[in-house]
Amino acid sequence: MRYLKFARLKLGMTQAEAAKEVGITQGAYCNIERGQKKPHPRLYPVFAEVLQVPVNDLVSRIHKLDPDQR
Repeated sequence: MRYLKFARLKLGMTQAEAAKEVGITQGAYCNIERGQKKPHPRLYPVFAEVLQVPVNDLVSRIHKLDPDQR
């Protein structure tokens, strides 16, 4: 997800740093950032806080990419 990558890089964070703050592995974070997996919904507020983005923006971008949501 470009949105996650952009927000992370804007803060000068590595994937490992962001993953640690969120509480997941770097591999899991990488898969989420690449769009191969979605974060668990309970982690949406955590991602938003760590990446300093509005949770509503994060959620809408996650579901916009979901072909089942069309």
